[in-house]
Amino acid sequence: MTDHAIRTILAGTDLTDESREVIPRGLQLAKQFGARLRVVHVLDDNGAAHQEERRRVADERLARDIREAGCEGVETAFDIGEGLPGPFLCDVLDEGGDLAIIGYHRDRALEAPQLGSTMRYLLTHTGKDVLVVKEEGETPYSSALIAWDGEKALPAVVERTRAYAPDADILVMVDVPTAAQVPEMEEKLRDMIAGTLPDGSLLVRSGSVLSSLRALVDEKRVPLLVMPTRGNQGGALGYMASEILGQRLCDTLCLHESVGL
Repeated sequence: MTDHAIRTILAGTDLTDESREVIPRGLQLAKQFGARLRVVHVLDDNGAAHQEERRRVADERLARDIREAGCEGVETAFDIGEGLPGPFLCDVLDEGGDLAIIGYHRDRALEAPQLGSTMRYLLTHTGKDVLVVKEEGETPYSSALIAWDGEKALPAVVERTRAYAPDADILVMVDVPTAAQVPEMEEKLRDMIAGTLPDGSLLVRSGSVLSSLRALVDEKRVPLLVMPTRGNQGGALGYMASEILGQRLCDTLCLHESVGL
């Protein structure tokens, strides 16, 4: 990779089932990039009277999880912090991380489940790549689907996707308002990435973006969805980014804010 090289990967885990694939995927990508893996667990302020015991248990669990995931050939380290997970992870990432990996989480305390506060904070407060994982992470990605919204240069997004999934079949899906606009958009995309992707890689749809993405992920068994744009970086996650992440379709890579600009 030429821009935003991946040298240090931050894997944030809360040691629940929802984050069980964070460390395996972090190790897989660390081996692929020749990067260092830094695993971080944050203890909240609850149960402060037993904080020392909680830290000891977390320390043992992290060491075991890294060892069982297979860390041979990867420089690994783990940290246990205290406080709010979102801000803590952002601070660690800003210190020298290039990619953050987290698990899918939802706030189930609300009547209508929302994205977890840690995920939302991280996506709106860091400009680094963020990978949200759901699938098993021991093997490289075999295919990837780019949900392109026209805001970033598509060739740069394809190049960035190839960095994460060098041997994957890459598809590009674009949504247009009406079926009449499909042929024009298809021609525009072919010119834009001529020679970059094979025929059949461009998929232009009209209608619901979410239903189209879900159908493609299911039909083609896509393990990685790439979102070039997160929406408003001023403290709020964009509506479409929130909706896509809320679907928990598959592993979802939210690209660096400057990719393709």
